[in-house]
Amino acid sequence: RAPGLASQVLDGVRVPLDAPLRIELGAPSSVRGRVLDGDGKPIEGALVVCEALAPSPALPMRPEELPAALWGGARSGADGAFELVDVPLGMRRVIALASGYAARSSASFELRAGEPLRIGDIVLGRGGAIAGRVERGDGAPWPNVRVLASSMNFDGAPLLFDMCDADADGRYRIEHLPAGPYVAMHFGDARRRASAPEALLPARVRDGETTVLDFVDPRAKLTLTGRVTQPDGKPAANYSLTLGLARDQGETWKGATTDADGVYAFRGLDAGTWELHGGRNMALSMTRIAVVELAGRGEVVRDVALASGALRGRVVAARDGKPIAKAILLVMSEDSSGDASDFRGKCAADSDGRYELAPLPGGRYRVWAIDEHGACATTRTDWLALAEGQSLELADLALEPAGSAELVVRERDGATVEGAALVFAPFGAGEVPIALGPRTDAFGAFTARGLAPGAWTVRATHADGRVAEIDFRVEPARATRVELEFRAR
Repeated sequence: RAPGLASQVLDGVRVPLDAPLRIELGAPSSVRGRVLDGDGKPIEGALVVCEALAPSPALPMRPEELPAALWGGARSGADGAFELVDVPLGMRRVIALASGYAARSSASFELRAGEPLRIGDIVLGRGGAIAGRVERGDGAPWPNVRVLASSMNFDGAPLLFDMCDADADGRYRIEHLPAGPYVAMHFGDARRRASAPEALLPARVRDGETTVLDFVDPRAKLTLTGRVTQPDGKPAANYSLTLGLARDQGETWKGATTDADGVYAFRGLDAGTWELHGGRNMALSMTRIAVVELAGRGEVVRDVALASGALRGRVVAARDGKPIAKAILLVMSEDSSGDASDFRGKCAADSDGRYELAPLPGGRYRVWAIDEHGACATTRTDWLALAEGQSLELADLALEPAGSAELVVRERDGATVEGAALVFAPFGAGEVPIALGPRTDAFGAFTARGLAPGAWTVRATHADGRVAEIDFRVEPARATRVELEFRAR
């Protein structure tokens, strides 16, 4: 940071350094706006942060837990007004956090040198909640357990988290969460405060509702257990796993970690087809390692030997060849109809734009690359043939400059539609993964970033099954306003 220049945050810096860091501070701009509540009243003391200058990939939802003098941040005044200075140029968003409200990101906007910008009001709602109880394996309440809820996305917005301690009866409640997908976890006994969670569960938060999420250990249902081994036959110790029903497409899953012998256990399972994913760091990399059919009751033993195949490469910006740090890579395989819609795994690129998708068995795959900041267009490879045990080095994935779409979905009477499921596709082509389960927020809005310039179609599905779609055009480095309307029921 330097007076009169745009502040900069470097992602994914690895130490020790191979060479001195080169940090270029360019021309800045400034952003003004207001933070209001749902009734149009100003919110004083809200913290507004430029997402590109967020101090970490994850932010606490309560602004009092962040430093008072935060780089790239400003507090709103009594009239709800704020001003951010020394903001880097380009396509940007800001995020507003206020105690008692659900955090919300602004629409995308473009900052140009010497052109201070006033953006639209950021309206904050009260959000939803996650609540429930935590039990020990014998069904007794687990008091004073710390429970943490974190948002899940890959649309470039910082992850948001909040936490609380369960009461003497093992009950907990976390409020004012923005709508969307979450992972909730608890860390066991307060006296040891383990760094690894004792249990993980997924949740979807909806505005104005409480999602009930109980951490229980029902012994009456199915148990899946077994041993995970590395390609050389040694146990995969401390290997992170998630298990989810295939039909739920990631909406419901459970988490576990193998012990020193590579042994894992999932309890309280229903019959069905379950997909097992694993990785050394699930936040950075995971792949599907097994599919298990469960039926009846009792214990099912399934040992898993990890494959040794891998897809490696680098993600760069087509405009200047610079690496895209923290790009998200998705790997898909063929489904029964031959489409590349069978999710096999994901990873995040490092500071040099390099990535590795592993472990993978032999097969045919496609890889999607997503710039989490949305400045470059989401891109995919052609079909790739991976032999069993092969490590395949791919050509650089060069991402072209992108635009964005600010979508608002309404009923015919003008009322906004919350929770509409969205699909984005280039005109006449297949779906592009824009975000994790994209849905409209409490204000009927959604920002799609990383869209390649050209003609697009967005399709929205209402909770009651109605479908609406509209075509629109995307321009590079521009935000396109899109209004989509459902027909009457």
